[in-house]
Order: sequence, then C-alpha cells, then structure tokens
Amino acid sequence: MFATERIDRPDSTFVIFLREGIEASMIVAILLAYLVRINKRQHFRDVWIGVRRGVRLVLGGGVAAYFLIKQYEGSNVQTYFETRRSHGPPY
Repeated sequence: MFATERIDRPDSTFVIFLREGIEASMIVAILLAYLVRINKRQHFRDVWIGVRRGVRLVLGGGVAAYFLIKQYEGSNVQTYFETRRSHGPPY
C-alpha cells in the first residue's frame, strides 16, 4: 500500500449516531418492557407512533439543516460559525 492511498475508516460521526441509536432503542425496549409488566400492552401502539414521529422529525431536521448549511458554504457566516465552534463560547 502506498502512503498516498486513503484508508476508509468509520467516521466519528457514524460512531456517535450508532451509539445514540442504540441508546434510543434501549429506551424504547425498557418502556415496552415496563408496559408489559404493568399489563398495559394496549399502549404499545402509542409508543410506536412516538418512535415514528421522532424518526420523521430527525430526518426532516437533518434535511433542513443540510440545505440551510449548504446555502452558506463559503460565506462569512460559515467562517464565523467554524471559528466560534473551534474556540468555544466566549467567557
């Protein structure tokens, strides 16, 4: 392998999203297990409706953020946000 070849590795963002997805599935599983324990299975539908709404909200927000951020590519706004993020909030 040459030194100039790029090795594809999972991005840190992917790992964060994977972890968050696992945490969310654990919360849903715990909630469903609790509903079974208290004998309220009729509320499973409500839990799954909430899961679907949450997924739609996240996907919609992601698409909106993608197009809004892409709109500012190369502008002074992008430079400002990148500078503020790299140095943290002013104290």
